[in-house]
Amino acid sequence: MAKKDRKDNLLGGSVDRREFFKKSGLITAGAVGATLFSPFGTPFLFAKTKEPIKVGFCEVLSGLFAGIGTAEQKGAMLAEKHINANGGILGRPLVVIYEDTQCKAQDAARVAKRLIMEEGIVALHGETCTSVTKVLSQVAKKYGVLHWDYEVDGTSAYKEMHKLDFRLGDDGPTQMRGVVRLAERRYPNFKKWAVLVPDYAWGHDCLKDFQWAIANSKLKSGEVKPFLHKFGEADFSGVIKQIADYKPDGLVTISWAGDMVSFLRQQKPYKLYEKTVGFHYGNSVGICKAMGDQMEPMWSGMDQGHPSLPPGKKFNELYQKAYGEWVSEDTAACYYDSLMILKQAIEKAGSAKPMAMAKAMEGLEYTGYAGWLKVREMSHLPIKKAYHMGYMGPVPQAPYWLATEIVTIPYGEVMVTDGEAKDMYGMPIPFKS
Repeated sequence: MAKKDRKDNLLGGSVDRREFFKKSGLITAGAVGATLFSPFGTPFLFAKTKEPIKVGFCEVLSGLFAGIGTAEQKGAMLAEKHINANGGILGRPLVVIYEDTQCKAQDAARVAKRLIMEEGIVALHGETCTSVTKVLSQVAKKYGVLHWDYEVDGTSAYKEMHKLDFRLGDDGPTQMRGVVRLAERRYPNFKKWAVLVPDYAWGHDCLKDFQWAIANSKLKSGEVKPFLHKFGEADFSGVIKQIADYKPDGLVTISWAGDMVSFLRQQKPYKLYEKTVGFHYGNSVGICKAMGDQMEPMWSGMDQGHPSLPPGKKFNELYQKAYGEWVSEDTAACYYDSLMILKQAIEKAGSAKPMAMAKAMEGLEYTGYAGWLKVREMSHLPIKKAYHMGYMGPVPQAPYWLATEIVTIPYGEVMVTDGEAKDMYGMPIPFKS
């Protein structure tokens, strides 16, 4: 890509970093990058000799799943702006370089290597797609840079973790256990569960997590039947008819973004959600926005950055002020916090060297727009206060459906313990490299 940042979904077409910020109206004069101006036109107020701290953000910014990635990019851009407007990190400007992975492992490996070898980044963030997260982790280990992520992934990513690798999001097991904990409280008599499963790493990881959670719950008699679909499915009619014929008590969907929107639209004639209770893994804001008043009522996992929750509501106000619209993904707040957490780690370490940052990240506590978390020293997974499931429905004056009812679940009931990370999911802890 020859030192270009793809912004296909924001502007329509591939443009470089300078052209992107000019067209989007985020700067009025001056250069972009490691100069005296931030990407938002705010003076850095740094001496020209200050070497910038460069980090790479790899996300899916084009194609069917771009809605999540572009929203998360906007969250990170806000954090970059605020960090630099307040003196940067250790007096140095922060430069975030955004790259489009297209949710493809091969592209991710290429752009990550370029960021390290040509741009000189010290840390690599991402990604929404589990297969890409695994690749980014591998590249970071090979070239000795920090890799951290504040999104949702399948547990197959755990096997790739190392000393420089950190996961801050609520991964598949947390979300599947959240569905089961909710069912124990509200639907203890449910016996038949249909699970809509994307036929790739993320989907299969989550299906196993859900089956395990059911088997180790008060719902031990529950029958779990998976219904698989391919990545980027265009025609869900066959799967939808099979689910309708199965007549489940609960329908769990772990498909996401464009796939989930297609499924919801195509099931309308079958009225699945009038015949069963829906449970969605999370990342529901973008789906609610895309569906509008045609959205279906269902329970959904919620990041703290969801605008139905207090921290997310505050972030939504910040986001509206910056972009003139409501937040389009609850994980946008997570990506804002990601950079703030990195900033705190660098300041704690007094250095932007990857190993020093990693040591500082262990045990770090942070409270932000995605709530409070503490990074565990051994597994590099988070501890949080609670996990939330919300029942989605129309809310006055909101542009898309929000949670009309929220169930709070203590985080200890759903989190992956260090022992589980090692014994169930193959995380190589304690990390030796």
